[in-house]
Amino acid sequence: MAEDEPVVRVTLTTIYNKLLDVEDKVDPLPAKVNDHEVRLRAIEKYLWIWIGAAAALGAGGSSLVQALIS
Repeated sequence: MAEDEPVVRVTLTTIYNKLLDVEDKVDPLPAKVNDHEVRLRAIEKYLWIWIGAAAALGAGGSSLVQALIS
């Protein structure tokens, strides 16, 4: 091994400290995920309402146009 090469020393203590850092970052995620699910469900609910309204207006509008043309 050449003397110019960098050397990295990884100990169990450094691995454990990094694991604790990751745990601190991951702990608040379940609360955020639950909030995100509620938000997505609300968006999906209103999306289907808008899709139904667009379909009804499209069918009604085409019937009206057909009645006016005939």
